[in-house]
Amino acid sequence: MYMRIPDMVKYVENHPNKPLIQCEYVHAMGNSNGNFMDYWDVIEKYDQLQGGFIWDWVDQGIAQQTDDGTKYWAYGGDFEPEDVHNDGSFCLNGMVFPDRTIHPSIFEMKRAYQYVDFEAVPYSHGVVKVINRHDFISLKGFDLKWELMEEGRLVESGVIESPEVGPAGSAYIDLGLSGGVEDPSKEYFLNLTVLTREAAPMVPAGHEVAGDQFAMNPGAAKSICTEAFAKNGTGEVSVVETKTLITVQVPAGEIHFDRATGQMTSYVMNGVQLLSEGPTPNFWRALIENDFGNRLDSRSAMWKTFGKELTLQTLVPAQLDSMVVLVAEYIHPDNSSNYKVAYHCNSVGEVLVSVEFTPSADNFPGVPRFGMSMVAPKGFEKLEYFGRGPHENYIDRKHSAHVGLYSSSVDEQYVPYITTGENGNKTDVRWLTLSDGNGNGIRITGSPTIDFSALHFSQDQLDREERDGAHTFDLERSEQVFLNVDWKQMGVGGDNSWGARTHAEYLIRAEPMKYSYVISPLFNE
Repeated sequence: MYMRIPDMVKYVENHPNKPLIQCEYVHAMGNSNGNFMDYWDVIEKYDQLQGGFIWDWVDQGIAQQTDDGTKYWAYGGDFEPEDVHNDGSFCLNGMVFPDRTIHPSIFEMKRAYQYVDFEAVPYSHGVVKVINRHDFISLKGFDLKWELMEEGRLVESGVIESPEVGPAGSAYIDLGLSGGVEDPSKEYFLNLTVLTREAAPMVPAGHEVAGDQFAMNPGAAKSICTEAFAKNGTGEVSVVETKTLITVQVPAGEIHFDRATGQMTSYVMNGVQLLSEGPTPNFWRALIENDFGNRLDSRSAMWKTFGKELTLQTLVPAQLDSMVVLVAEYIHPDNSSNYKVAYHCNSVGEVLVSVEFTPSADNFPGVPRFGMSMVAPKGFEKLEYFGRGPHENYIDRKHSAHVGLYSSSVDEQYVPYITTGENGNKTDVRWLTLSDGNGNGIRITGSPTIDFSALHFSQDQLDREERDGAHTFDLERSEQVFLNVDWKQMGVGGDNSWGARTHAEYLIRAEPMKYSYVISPLFNE
C-alpha cells in the first residue's frame, strides 16, 4: 500500500511474474489526487501492475448545524472532549463529499481509468489511432464523437460508429474532417469523445466513457509583443505626478499608482472603478491537507508574507510617444532578493504587467506560487475564460480538464472542501474576463498563458495555521472578487497526506522567474 511510482517500477523489475494491486494508494484527502495520471502511465506500461484502491470513496463527515442554522460537515474533534484522542480531519479522504456530490479530482480518476485511449497521427488530416484497453469487449457498441474547435468555438463536428476494435487492439480512424487549421494565428483543438450507443444497466445511451483532446497548432499561443501592445488605440496618454500619486491619464479614464508602495491603487475607465485593489506580489497559497502533511507550512513559511515585506526602492515613470511606462523595483529587507514590476500603459487604458523575481540565494525552500493578487469590485460576478476547465485543475491534475471556452459565476468557482484551503484554480488560461451585468469589467490576457482563481473568499480567509478545526462556516463571503493571476502554482500532490511531498516536476524552485499579462478594460458599448 502507498507504494510510490519508482518503487512500483522496482517491484516489476524484481518480480516479473507476480502482479501488484495496491490495497490503498493516491490518498484523496481534501484538495488532492495530484500526479494521478503519472501512476496510470506506469500501470498501463507494465502488465504486472494491475491498479489499486484509492483511499477512499467518501468524506466521512457528519452533518451538523450552527446555532444560526448554517449546515456544515463535522469531523474528529467536533464531538470529543479536549482530553479524548481523535484523528481530526483524517476521516475526510473521499473522492466525493458526504452527500455524494463530487470532488473535482474525480474527473481525473475517470480520465485515468478510461478503457479507450487515442493517439494523434502526426501530419495527418483528422486521422487518429484508437486503442481499446478492454480485456473482453470490442468497441463495436460505441460511437465516436469529434469536434474541431477554433479558439474555443465549434468549427465542425461529427459522430461516427466506432470500428470493431477487439480487446487490447487498436485501429486508425479517419474522422472525415472537411476543414482544419484555416487561420494559423488561432489555436485549434480536436476533441474526441467515446459514447455509449445503447442504454445498459446503470449506464444511459450517450454516456461519455472516454475522451481526449489534441492541440492542432500549439505554436499559435504566443507571448505579447510590447511594440504591438503600445500601438493599441490612437488617443493620447499622459502622466501626472503629485507627492503621493502617479496618475496615468487616457481618453477613457485614469490609473493611479501609490508613490510609497509602487502599487496600482485605482483603475477607473468610463467612470467605473474596475479594480478595488491593484496587483500585489503573491508567493503563497492557502494551505491544503497535503501541505500540512509534508510540513510545507514550516518548510516554506518564508513565502507567506514575502510579498508584503518587499520594500520599494524606486518608482520611475517614463513618458513615451504611445504609452507611459512605470517601473517599480523592490528589495526584500531580510535577504536582498529583487522584485521588479513594469507597468506599460497604452492609450486604450490597457496595462501590460511584467514581473521579474531574482532570489538572493540558491537554497531557499520551494515557492507555493509565483503570481499576483488583485480585487475586483462588487458585482463583477460573470466569469468567462479560455483555458483548462470547466472543473478545478492544477499543474499535476489537469489531464481531464480540456482547453476550452467556459463561463460561470464567481460563486460557482468555489469548491467547498470541508476544511478550508486553496481551491478553484485553473491552468493554461489564455484569457479571462470578469464583468458585471452591464458589460463593464476587466479582461486578463496571458503571455501566452496564466493560472488563475476568482473567488468571493480571500487567500487569508482560506488559509489556516493548524490542520484541524477549520470549517466552511468560518468563511464569510465577500461581495468583492479576489482574483489570483499567476505564472504558476505548485501541484497539490497526492501520494499520501502524512509526509509525501509534491513530485519534483510540479514544484516551483526559488530561482529567477518572470511572467507577463495584460489588464484591459471592458466597456458597456
